[in-house]
Amino acid sequence: MRRAVAVLALLVPLLTAGSASACACCAEPGTWYQARTPFGATERALLGQLRFTTAREVAGPEETIRPQAVRATLTGRTWRWQLGTAATLTFQLPLSAFIFAADIHDGKMGGGGGPLLYKELRLTGRLTATGALHGTRYVLVLQGRGNNCPNAVDFRSWHLDVSGPRQIALYGTFR
Repeated sequence: MRRAVAVLALLVPLLTAGSASACACCAEPGTWYQARTPFGATERALLGQLRFTTAREVAGPEETIRPQAVRATLTGRTWRWQLGTAATLTFQLPLSAFIFAADIHDGKMGGGGGPLLYKELRLTGRLTATGALHGTRYVLVLQGRGNNCPNAVDFRSWHLDVSGPRQIALYGTFR
């Protein structure tokens, strides 16, 4: 009899438990955070997976600026962008980055459950520019939607501010 009671005591919680699921990358409703995070080999590998479409300059209403194709290569902590034939930007990647994520309450859900977050990965550092662009510092913001984990496919667009003799802002998308 004691054995039957012990077995039932173990089985009842298992039989009455709801369908619990664990998802390490899922966000909770109302998620919002910003933090500085190390930017190491794993994060650099994420940059290597990004595939650019074109770059455009943020310009005034009277200006017409042709989009430039972007070809990017990553070697260690150096990320080089070739913008058509107009310029080359060489970024020195930082040791840390700034991440931001928020549930924007639009009802969109992630694949594993939980809300689909708006996400940013912000990089700042030194820059060398050749050709039509000139600058010495940059702020690069990768923007996208996804869960709590960093994935290259989450990032769909980017914005770049280059400071130097003339402030320049570029933007574009990823495939």
